[in-house]
Amino acid sequence: MLKFYSNLTKFRKDKYQDSEISVTFQKNFNWKLYSDLNTFEKDKGAEMLKDFPFISDLTFIDKSFLLQRFWTSFWFFERICDTLITFGDASNKNIIMLQDKSIYDLEALIKENNFGNRNEWKNVENIIFGYWNTVLPIMKKLKPDVMEIMYIFCCILWNLEYLSVNLTPDDDEVIRRGRLIINKEMREFYDYDDKRWNRIYILREIMVLTENSVKEYKQNFVHA
Repeated sequence: MLKFYSNLTKFRKDKYQDSEISVTFQKNFNWKLYSDLNTFEKDKGAEMLKDFPFISDLTFIDKSFLLQRFWTSFWFFERICDTLITFGDASNKNIIMLQDKSIYDLEALIKENNFGNRNEWKNVENIIFGYWNTVLPIMKKLKPDVMEIMYIFCCILWNLEYLSVNLTPDDDEVIRRGRLIINKEMREFYDYDDKRWNRIYILREIMVLTENSVKEYKQNFVHA
């Protein structure tokens, strides 16, 4: 997963090398830009993931189902990670940065109503902005190592609970083995220290917050 993410961030750096980080926080969220940036990365990201351990062992159709579900949750959470990697946790504001380095003040976004009286779209905004505004402080306090961030990415990738279809028994077994391996790797990362292992429950809480927010987002987005 670290190799995939390193390749993705390198791809972004090359793509947006001429972009400059905004000196002012924007208060009106550019939904078209957010969608376009994510869509642009999707095909490239899928290509980078094709050799990910166990992914290559899945049938084509099950791999497609898994990756299709993965991206929205990944983008929700990864915007927080990318923002904190860029700015650290020193800012007293909750801000979010998109891939093109445009920056948004979350508190201002939550107060704004970009869709006027279209309350169904306001619900969509409330979900994603509220998620970012909730999880950012948790991440700032936790100060996760890059390996802990990769663990959450892996949990999102292998999470079948929110998948709307059933995979084949063989592919279920592949994913079960994948989950066992990432848990073993985290045990080793924490040096089998039970006190340090307690951090895993916070990581899982972040993953659940992410998945639940994405589920609610998709339900509202379909109707919006």
